[in-house]
Amino acid sequence: MHAMNSIKKITIYHLVLLAIVLRCFFMWVVAPMYFGRANVHMDNDTMAWMYSFINFWEHGKYTTVLTDPNGVFMRAPFYSFFLGFFYLISGKQLITTFQLAAYAQIVLEGVAVWLVYKLVLKSAAKELLALFSAFLYSCYPFIIVWVPVAYSEQMSVFLLLLGLYWTLNKHWYFAAGIAFAMGAMCRFQVALIIPAIILVDFFTKNTTWKIKIKRAFVIGATFILCYGGWPARNYFLHHRLVIFQDGYSEHFDACYTKDVYAFWRFMLSVQTEIEPQFTQIIHNDSIIPFPAIVYTCAEDSVLLNKGVRLLKNCSSGISYFQGYWKTPLVGTNCNQEISVIFDTLTSHQIHQNPWRVYLWVPILNLKKSFFKLTLINKTGWVKYVGMLLFSFRTFLLLCGIIGLFLMSKEKSAFIHLNRIVIAFFVFWYLVMAFYYKDIEIRYYLQNDVLMLIPAAILGVFILNKFKQKQSEKN
Repeated sequence: MHAMNSIKKITIYHLVLLAIVLRCFFMWVVAPMYFGRANVHMDNDTMAWMYSFINFWEHGKYTTVLTDPNGVFMRAPFYSFFLGFFYLISGKQLITTFQLAAYAQIVLEGVAVWLVYKLVLKSAAKELLALFSAFLYSCYPFIIVWVPVAYSEQMSVFLLLLGLYWTLNKHWYFAAGIAFAMGAMCRFQVALIIPAIILVDFFTKNTTWKIKIKRAFVIGATFILCYGGWPARNYFLHHRLVIFQDGYSEHFDACYTKDVYAFWRFMLSVQTEIEPQFTQIIHNDSIIPFPAIVYTCAEDSVLLNKGVRLLKNCSSGISYFQGYWKTPLVGTNCNQEISVIFDTLTSHQIHQNPWRVYLWVPILNLKKSFFKLTLINKTGWVKYVGMLLFSFRTFLLLCGIIGLFLMSKEKSAFIHLNRIVIAFFVFWYLVMAFYYKDIEIRYYLQNDVLMLIPAAILGVFILNKFKQKQSEKN
């Protein structure tokens, strides 16, 4: 009973403080060891966001690379301008910019914990459930890991939560649409919250059609008007309709050339990973095993062997990956020929094994989305910590799914919220498994964070059962 009394003394302000302390501790102490570098604020894509703003500010052109026509499509603008604010107030010092951004993201995380609490409290009217949801968010390791890094993950989650909170108030639908649009300019999967809201509203019986239509129209129209400026700019100013972003630019990152992408597309048509084959090519391993399905005919076997040989020896992209067996390639390369080879092999897979390409591999992707348990190419304690964290993620997802079946006694507003959560969850997981296919767990962060809310239902259910048994004993 002492434990139950202690729980009752916890307030949302304790959880906000806990979230901030955990994130500061991770950034100051754990992150350098976890990421294996002293500068924990920069990762591979950080400068793509930063250069986009710098080029806009210094040269009047929003582009990652001034010399590359494709650079104008690489990053939607919201997070770039977020970093740009700190770039200007720091006197254009990049190191200070990223440090200030990290601390700002920690502050936003404190607000996000409060938003989760208010979101649940307002819809469920249960203090314990709201507190437990906020507690799960405050301790969730996959959001903590990305907070110090100048990546848009944290900002997209914050704007998603802010938009959902505003959808609970009919006077804030307009603001909710803006928040969702800004979130989609950070990570485009946030856009799927709009059809999730509209779909759930349509099938909700205890909501009047006036409210359904108003919410759908105001939030949807505001989102389209706000977010629509980005694809409109791309089409009218740069004569190409790019709705989300196009991350391809050989001039920005020498690694990501067309032939590398062609090889990845081929591998993801036959299995759920580009590994271990990709690393084996980089290291020039003599034997590289491929699934038997890739050998559709003798000609394909010859073509695949040729493609692998060229990747090892004359792909400029491969040569700039860490661990490449020779010095980086400068000048003449075989990128175009390699691209043709692997695009041809991919088309053969689609023709010969359409069910595997379009159904079986996506189903395996869906399984991987839930049950990915290891970090690729990691060793030592980082590997085992990764396994522990991924296992914990899977456990929370399963708790969330179970929690969805325990909602019958909850308020209708809370059931409505959780239906939006599960619709958003299903939409994005299916898109990732069947369309995008390049699965990184951080791409699921927005969905996984929302699944903590139904997971809290199960946690409170178990806690109440324990409390009931304790009362019976006394």
